[in-house]
Amino acid sequence: MSRSIAGDSGYGRYLLGVLAFGYALSSFDRTILNLLIEPIRLEFGASDTALGVLSGPAFAILFATLSIPIAALADRWNRRNVLALSVLLWSLMTALCGLAGGFTFLVLARMGVAIGQAGANPTSHSMLAAHFPADQRSTAMSLYVLGAPAGAMLAGVVGGWGSEHLGWRGTLMLASVPGLVLAPVMFLTLRQSRDEAAAE
Repeated sequence: MSRSIAGDSGYGRYLLGVLAFGYALSSFDRTILNLLIEPIRLEFGASDTALGVLSGPAFAILFATLSIPIAALADRWNRRNVLALSVLLWSLMTALCGLAGGFTFLVLARMGVAIGQAGANPTSHSMLAAHFPADQRSTAMSLYVLGAPAGAMLAGVVGGWGSEHLGWRGTLMLASVPGLVLAPVMFLTLRQSRDEAAAE
């Protein structure tokens, strides 16, 4: 990698690895609840319609619509901070899903997961574009997006095992832990891009 990547190739690789891992966790937390629908239905006695809302619109509508204003915020504020707060929020909301005392609370917590995850992709894309020169950007983006299938595959394994051994609540609590660790790591170790530093 050229020296135009944040001054050294080691940091460029680190940034890419952290962002790809964050994307994998996003996919993991997004997918795992859908694998736990049956025990959730049994506990709350939810209808198929209610479960459809939980696994579909409760997440998708906020995720799709809030990505735009959060991306605009990332353009005007420190991207690292936006990303770290996004990871922290969706991880806390995943934990709250596991603590839900009722189905309505579970839906609201799932909406919180969507709000947090809405900030991850646009901010990560912006950070990669700022740190990688044009001749390396496509490769970096391609490696980054591998996080999505990796996270979905991991959700299948952990979701199946967790449902059997931990119950759906314990599985969601477990799923929240990596993001709660990653958020402060991002905040403490990721650098501002040169355009952000210049703006300050």
